[in-house]
Amino acid sequence: MKKRTRLLLTSCAVAASALALTSCGGGSHSSVSTYKTYYTSEFETLNYLVTQSAGDHEYTANCVDGLLDTDRFGKLTPTLATEIPTGQYDATTDTTTFTFNLRTDSTWVDYEGNYVANVTANDWVSSAKYVLNYANVSDTYYMLTMFIVGAEEYYYSTYLKANLSTEDATKLATYKEKYGVETWAEAQNYFAQGYGFENWAAVESTTFENTVKVTAVNDYTLEYVVMGNTPYFITALSYCPYYPVYGPFVEQQGSDFGMDKENILYNGAYRMVQHVTQNEIIMEANDTYWDKEHVFIKTIRWTYVNYANVDADTLTRTLYENKQIDGFVVNKDDTAGWEKYVAGSDGTGTLTAPVSENAFTATSTSPYVYHMIWNFDRRDTIATDISNYGSNHTAESYANTFKAILNANFRLAFVHGFDFTYFANEYYGYYYESAHRAYTPSGLGTAETGKDYTAYFAAEYASKQNISTEAAENYLYPNAEASAETDVVLNKTLATQYADAAYTELSAEGVTFPVKVEIYGSTNPVNNAQIEQIFSSLGGNIKTSAGVQLFDFVAVQPTSQTSSAMSKYGCYDLYPTMGWGPDYAYPTTYLNTYKVGGDMISYSGFTGYSEANDALQEQILGPFTEKLNAALAMTTNSDAQYKAFAEAEYELLFNSAVIIPYFNISSTNVRVTKLVPYSSFRGTAGISSYKMKYATVADHPITQAEFQALRDAFRAGDADALQSVINDVVSGKYLK
Repeated sequence: MKKRTRLLLTSCAVAASALALTSCGGGSHSSVSTYKTYYTSEFETLNYLVTQSAGDHEYTANCVDGLLDTDRFGKLTPTLATEIPTGQYDATTDTTTFTFNLRTDSTWVDYEGNYVANVTANDWVSSAKYVLNYANVSDTYYMLTMFIVGAEEYYYSTYLKANLSTEDATKLATYKEKYGVETWAEAQNYFAQGYGFENWAAVESTTFENTVKVTAVNDYTLEYVVMGNTPYFITALSYCPYYPVYGPFVEQQGSDFGMDKENILYNGAYRMVQHVTQNEIIMEANDTYWDKEHVFIKTIRWTYVNYANVDADTLTRTLYENKQIDGFVVNKDDTAGWEKYVAGSDGTGTLTAPVSENAFTATSTSPYVYHMIWNFDRRDTIATDISNYGSNHTAESYANTFKAILNANFRLAFVHGFDFTYFANEYYGYYYESAHRAYTPSGLGTAETGKDYTAYFAAEYASKQNISTEAAENYLYPNAEASAETDVVLNKTLATQYADAAYTELSAEGVTFPVKVEIYGSTNPVNNAQIEQIFSSLGGNIKTSAGVQLFDFVAVQPTSQTSSAMSKYGCYDLYPTMGWGPDYAYPTTYLNTYKVGGDMISYSGFTGYSEANDALQEQILGPFTEKLNAALAMTTNSDAQYKAFAEAEYELLFNSAVIIPYFNISSTNVRVTKLVPYSSFRGTAGISSYKMKYATVADHPITQAEFQALRDAFRAGDADALQSVINDVVSGKYLK
């Protein structure tokens, strides 16, 4: 979601959105038809076939429907498919075929609501062809290549054609020097074979139609042929690369597709009818939508807020009280707001028992797991980083740092010696229940034993660290009910042992200490200074038994002009706030990200631009990748496979120490909102949770009694009962 997302380095606590779970069955009768919210940065694109950005999905998920969504309980439910098919596995070919029958009443309209075409099976074929064309630079192409038969072969054929179809003398000279080829034809064959093709002729003859198994059987029957026995494939279909697109419109738009509201077509619940940059975004209910009777909010209005010109602590409360938005999370650092809604003038109110009847306490869990990542290779960029991006390195200090980061014991001293929970608390205002020291969160896979995957990883960690499984479960994952305050990863004795080993090994290589480590910091100078102070203080405690300090942390401050480039090109030694959310419901949606060739490895410096960089990738990621591949070869969802996944994740985090997960946005907050909790979609994987279909706005702030009734109905799992309570809330029954 960007699935990749980056957590902003800001001193205020991040406000979680109002509870967005879902509702179906029946209709609510609220007199309020407009929902008001705000935004602080523009979307990158409305091209839902290329973007991973959560900031983009907030809009595009409401504009376009796919085959399936997740309902208010997170369960897959048909949308444009009429039912959820059971895949037909063929052991002879080791493939599974999924056949979808489609609704016949969904149409494409433009942003003004004008009819363009019916939605047909051909639109999913068109989207697959678009996503798998290298020239379109889709961030989500991997979601097809990992599943669909022929998708990877076709994608790499488009890559090779884009780069090698036309002879280039400069490239040929480089290829002669590096690979020993003499002619352009030899170069073509060399690279073709490197990507699994027999020769260049095989590349040229590879087309979408003869390779990729996405087929429109007829206008309203769609077929996917998927590699292996992969029943979890259907959980990927609520993610945007599997959304349809009208092919003739895409061809007409060309590179403009998705640039703004007029450059996409709509088959979803809403149309974007207004977008004024840094001013407002307005969506209106789509009158031609096939399920318009369940679109209760008719207008969604986003108002732009210049974050640099407001008091961050009081921002959302001020907007709410000025009637610009319909809800907010009470910020502890907003003294006046905390007193008004939580503590009261006499200080008797608490987080779990706020004084205001119009404020309720709720616990939310985001699927995004935030983690720190090392940059293992800046060799090709360090000169540019020093001259253009404010790097404090010299060529000599970077060479020193480069050697140190490649040492696993150096990284493990950081893993076990740095108080990540303190960092999150101090910088973001989260508390220990938000600690998330594993990478894969709960709810993404249940083995044949009935156990969630997280139980396997907790057991693996407990076994390796010689602690109780209960202690591991209670700290590695958020919202634990007991002993969560005990950090089972922070271990001074273990950190010192790793520091001693790192010092011995690296000193033999000529490394001097402390090692300068540049952190990607904040554009705000005050926040940048704060993060450097925290890292310097905590990092200064990581020492050898002889008292030698391992780390010298420096926060490099990006500017609004340089921040994107610094992130994209890896102008850091350590990135502290990378986040990832699930694309589908299976542990590999996380574990695949940092394998050899994985979705996120470019942020760790693995660019694939040289043989040396490729060799380094194998060195660092190879041990984890080998274990992951062994797990993937086992029976899907078996007890043995989940144990093997857990072993692989342990390798990634606590042997190779490639990344360091430390928290997700899971916390208990006091909320004031008119958006009815549990009235909209919920989902861990995919983008259904961004949809406002079914969402309902009341004409008053939700009271504590109303929230309790809604939560009880939700936990009971009865859709009709929940809808009945929603209707009672919007009708004001609980206020009488």
